[in-house]
Amino acid sequence: MDPFTAIGLAGNILTFIDIGFRLVSQTKGIYDSKSNSTVENDSLSVMTTRFTTTMADMESKIPSGNLSKDEIALKELVTECSSISDELQNLLADLKARKPNSIRSSMKATLRDWSKKKEKDDLHKRLESSRQQLDLLLSTMTRFESLERLNQLLEYGQSNEAEITSLRRNIDTLRSGLQVKFLSRKALEQMREVVSLSDRATLKVRESCILTALRFDLMDERYDDVAEAHDKTFEWIFDPSIRGEGDHLLHRSNITSYRPKARSGARGKFVDWIKHGNGIFHISGKPGSGKSTLMKYLCRRGETKRHLDIWAGDKSLVFGKFFFWNPGTTLQKSLRGLIRGLLYSILSNAPELIPLAFPKHWDATLNKVAVTFDSSDDIMLAFTDLIGRDEVYRNHKLVFLIDGLDEFQGDHASLIKELLRWTSTRPTDVKICVSSREWPIFQEAFKSFPSFRLHELTRPDVSRIVRDRLKNNDTYQKLASPYKLAHFESDLVDKSDGVFLWLKLILHDIEDGLLSGDRLPQLQNKVKALPTELNDLFQHLLSSIHPCDRKEAYLILSVALECPPDWPIFRISFLEDYTENRDFALGQKIEQLEEDQIIDRLERTRKKIYGKCKGLLEIQSVHLNQERHIDRTLKESVKLTHRSIVEFLQNDQTKQRFIAELKGFDILDSICQTFLAHIQAAIMD
Repeated sequence: MDPFTAIGLAGNILTFIDIGFRLVSQTKGIYDSKSNSTVENDSLSVMTTRFTTTMADMESKIPSGNLSKDEIALKELVTECSSISDELQNLLADLKARKPNSIRSSMKATLRDWSKKKEKDDLHKRLESSRQQLDLLLSTMTRFESLERLNQLLEYGQSNEAEITSLRRNIDTLRSGLQVKFLSRKALEQMREVVSLSDRATLKVRESCILTALRFDLMDERYDDVAEAHDKTFEWIFDPSIRGEGDHLLHRSNITSYRPKARSGARGKFVDWIKHGNGIFHISGKPGSGKSTLMKYLCRRGETKRHLDIWAGDKSLVFGKFFFWNPGTTLQKSLRGLIRGLLYSILSNAPELIPLAFPKHWDATLNKVAVTFDSSDDIMLAFTDLIGRDEVYRNHKLVFLIDGLDEFQGDHASLIKELLRWTSTRPTDVKICVSSREWPIFQEAFKSFPSFRLHELTRPDVSRIVRDRLKNNDTYQKLASPYKLAHFESDLVDKSDGVFLWLKLILHDIEDGLLSGDRLPQLQNKVKALPTELNDLFQHLLSSIHPCDRKEAYLILSVALECPPDWPIFRISFLEDYTENRDFALGQKIEQLEEDQIIDRLERTRKKIYGKCKGLLEIQSVHLNQERHIDRTLKESVKLTHRSIVEFLQNDQTKQRFIAELKGFDILDSICQTFLAHIQAAIMD
């Protein structure tokens, strides 16, 4: 049964019983009628005839297969109502006067009416019995399977035109029954709840229709890929009690970039801005200093919203976010993508603004569940119009968090001008928190706004990461006394200078050294010899790859740089086959692998990626938007650890280094052949 047919049937039965009661009780005054029956009888007869046809049509649609208990009860009620309807029609026919305007005929009809008293009483009892059964069903209406589907619509907003048409038609039928007087309070409450739920579900579907058209592929990819902050990292941004617990490393520091008072001042500036400030707040920092991680932290923390609610006052806070991603698609790094992403965030959080933003498309959702925008200009104009409307700000305030202005591909001056225009047009109702590298164009543009330099504030966070990473390494803990280890850790934290990426790569190198039997003096010499600038560090790491592993490591890095997103590590496993035979997937049939062979390949590839690529690559889990089982070979993919590594691998010097090592290799060909090998070697259900 159509999930909403039960609702419509209940409404039809309700209307029929109401008509039946009125019909049975209003069979008087026949002789006053010039058309052989009272006006009421004639009207009710027409209605009953029409309803009988409706009942027959509805009854024919009820399947004979497996029905729920409630559906069976409704089907039986439909059958009973159809029978009552036939008898009511016959009764009306018998009670009509035979001759128009004949007093004698009318008197005979009156006598027949009197003689039919028992039949009318029986029909009344049957109607009352049906009413009681329906009342009981309606009192438990929230058990209907259709209610489960309504709740799904309300949660997800996904439907199709046939389903929505059925819902509207059947709910209208039920809604018309809300005027009857003979139902219990509980039954009426249940009906009102179902009608209200339906209205909200229909509204949700209409909203979802617009939002689905607005959303673009990979819109949240960058946000999702940004690593979560390490335990307690960045808690200081809201909590003044966080002072860098266990900072035995801080007191040994020779570095001057970290100043506890500076962090306290930065916290005060940021919290004051988020609670009371306007305009722009600028978070800057070195590459790899955790700017994106902090921005994601701010997006997710409840404190952010609580402080912003103070700023919003009695208005609704509307929060929008966008994370630029330079290696991504055009929309991930352009103004059009930014506006589309922000508009999606705004309308997701404040769907009541959708009719204002897209009035024409909103009207179209009354008749269909899929709309399209004629061009991206429609979206740009809608955003410009929306943020300029006075009615938006009667009940709303807007705040945007925009990460990675330096990852924007285009004219940065134009981007800055646009951001400043948004905040200056509505200075008390729109504000923006942005993050970027310390490029002169951003430093100059935002110099009059509150800001902080992130890498100057994170030494306690870096210290905690070092301590937590090394404290559980038994080999490390046995190297020397706690005092000497603390001194080594302090040197490590000093040299990182607040750059989390630098620290991550070096900790990886240190752990490799521990596995190779390095003693503390050797580790200290390694750290002293390490360059502090990231590009120099990347060069150092490439040079440290063993010559025997260099060709394979460079090939893996090259494929990771050029391959599409979510490239499975299972395909990386076939690069060793490609190295041995450049036509391995074309010149011979690849045998399908057994499960244990697949597991072995995946494990060996993980070791190669982490063991030979010096932390420049990492493995991530792939989350596919589908409920079906995900093949083992698709669950893990390879990605470059940070955007700065992408930039390093793309510079001319690194390219020439790779070309010299990989002479004769065609990276695109290797990608295609490993893809083909994957298809042959594993059955992907």
